[in-house]
Amino acid sequence: MTSQDRIKESAPQTEPSVAATAEQDEGTNRLEAFSDGVFAIAITLLVLDIHVPNFSTDLANQSLLDYLGDEWPVYLAYLISFLTIGIIWINHHVVFKYVKHSSRSLLNINLLLLLATSFIPFPTELLGDAIKAEVLNQGVQHSANLNTAAAVYSGTLLVMGIIFNWLWIYVSRGHRLVDEGIPDAVLKGREKASQLGNAFYAVAFIFAFISVPVSVGITLLVALIFFLPNAGDRF
Repeated sequence: MTSQDRIKESAPQTEPSVAATAEQDEGTNRLEAFSDGVFAIAITLLVLDIHVPNFSTDLANQSLLDYLGDEWPVYLAYLISFLTIGIIWINHHVVFKYVKHSSRSLLNINLLLLLATSFIPFPTELLGDAIKAEVLNQGVQHSANLNTAAAVYSGTLLVMGIIFNWLWIYVSRGHRLVDEGIPDAVLKGREKASQLGNAFYAVAFIFAFISVPVSVGITLLVALIFFLPNAGDRF
């Protein structure tokens, strides 16, 4: 055996790098699993605002059908928020199809995204109750409250969208945490789509003080648009 062969045998093997890769993948998997749990809890909490009527009190002066009809603002707010959180979860899943490994900064940004997402059930209930109060014509003074509720709702979605866009920019710019083989056009396309959604949310926030129906309609439109798959999802 030559001295060169002895050097090759004594050289470090590639197993540690494989182990390191496995550790990185595990870190990403844990991040995704934790996020999935938060998304699941947030989307489940939305239904808690839909109440079964008390047949002795709530239905004393109206039929069950009338009661259910009066609750439509609650159903609408639930639908928009359910779609929104669902889309966040879908896009979050798509993003991490691109991500090769995690980092401390990614964990921090992702935690902020979960903070905003888990807050959504509160403005959802706020908006549903405010619209219901306005529809039931409980006084002109409730209009200002309705504008505030719509602003809190659209503002929450805007903050969530900004954080999500920040997360995507962090992992994709310069292929920081994504595969080098992914075309720049795909990465830029997803970034522009996220920014477009945020622009809509910003407009919805402004219209919350002008026209609540327009503001709510915009948030519903964003949910429906982003519910559809795009080319980046299939890459």
